[in-house]
Amino acid sequence: MPKISVMIVTYNREEPLHRCIQSVLEQTMTVDEIVVVDNNSSDNTRDVVRNEYPMVHYLGLEENLGCPSGRNVGFKKCTGDFVYCLDDDGWLEPEAIERAFEILDRDSSVAIVQSRINEMEEGQLVKVRPKYTERMELAHFSGGCSMFRASVLEQVGLYPDDFFRQAEEEDLSLRIIGAGYKIIFEPQSMMYHAAFPIGRCSSLIYRYTLVNSTKIAFRRWPFPYSLGRIAKMLIYSISYSVKNRSFDVAAKVLLTIIGEMRNLRSTRVVIDKEKFNKYKTLKNNPVVSNV
Repeated sequence: MPKISVMIVTYNREEPLHRCIQSVLEQTMTVDEIVVVDNNSSDNTRDVVRNEYPMVHYLGLEENLGCPSGRNVGFKKCTGDFVYCLDDDGWLEPEAIERAFEILDRDSSVAIVQSRINEMEEGQLVKVRPKYTERMELAHFSGGCSMFRASVLEQVGLYPDDFFRQAEEEDLSLRIIGAGYKIIFEPQSMMYHAAFPIGRCSSLIYRYTLVNSTKIAFRRWPFPYSLGRIAKMLIYSISYSVKNRSFDVAAKVLLTIIGEMRNLRSTRVVIDKEKFNKYKTLKNNPVVSNV
C-alpha cells in the first residue's frame, strides 16, 4: 500500500490542536506518519505534542515562517506517497482521508483532492465550502484540507517561500494545471473548521492577498492577462488606502511591482495560454468530474 502522511502547521493554537490530531488518529484508513510543524509558538504547543502524542513527528522552528514556508518544511519532512495537509483549527470526519485517497489512487492525472469544509461556530454548522454536492474539477484548492500527490510536488515545486500567507494555493494551482494535472473536490471527504482567533487580522489578510496576487501575475500569468491583473491589484490597493487613510497597502503593492520588474528574468515562469485558459474557465465554472 502507498504510504500516507498527514502534515499540520501550527502557531499558538495548542487548544484546537488536540482535536485536530485526535481526528487524524481516528481515521478509517491507516495513516503512516503525522508531522506537526510548529512556527515558533510561544504557548505550550511543544509540550502538548511531545508529551501527549509521542507518535507524532514534531518540528519546532526557530522563527515563524508563515503558512506556505511552514508547509514546505513539512512537505520535505513527510515520507508519504500522499500527504494530507490539515489546518490546526480543523478536524476530519473518520473517512475523510480514505475518500480523498481513493481518487488519487484511481487516477494518476489527479494531483490534489480537496475535502469539503464545514465551517462551524459554537458547535453549529454555519457554512459549507464549496457548496457543490457532486465531485468537481476545480481551478484551485484550500491548502488546509487537501491531499497531495507527492510525486507531482517534486515535479512542479512547492509553495513560494517568499509568501508569508495568502494566495500561495493559486501559485501552486497554476503550476499544477500548467503541468497537465487535475485538482478535484470530493464532497464525501469532510473537514470541519472552527476559525481560531489567534493569527487572524483582516487588514493583513487583504494586504498579503494584494501583494501576492501581484507577484503571481508577474510570475505565472501570460501576457497580456498579467498586465490587467497587475493594474487591478494596484487600483484595489490605492482604493483601500484612500478609504482607510493609510497608504501602507498601496506602498507595499507598488514596491512589489518594482521588485518583480527587477527580478523578471529569474522569477517569470508562465504557464502556456491553453492551460491558462483552462484555469480561467475552471475558476469561473468548475465542472463535474468523472474520476
